[in-house]
Amino acid sequence: MTIQDLGSIGELVAAVATIVTLGYLAVQIRQSAQLVSSSAPAAPGGCAAALKTLEILESDRVVEHAAMFGEIAAPILKSLEKYPIVRQARSLGLLMGVSFPPPGGRNGPLDVARGA
Repeated sequence: MTIQDLGSIGELVAAVATIVTLGYLAVQIRQSAQLVSSSAPAAPGGCAAALKTLEILESDRVVEHAAMFGEIAAPILKSLEKYPIVRQARSLGLLMGVSFPPPGGRNGPLDVARGA
């Protein structure tokens, strides 16, 4: 696996994570809108755009697809740990992260815990 391959994987993960984050935020906004009332009227254009976004996220099943892709991507991401440049790879759904060792080698708390 080359550095270009890692870059491509990173771009894909970032794009999917953006979509998932937007979906999550949309759900949170919908839930909190039901709990909170305001004395100021909401902007009709903004409300219409938010509702349409929620409609699309639900009809296209974005959250379900993100969960499915997260299950597929997790073992691939975890396999990157075999390379010396990767200290740790972890994920929760499509929220993924890769840690790199500090310059000069592996000497962080993670490596001490692993016995490296």
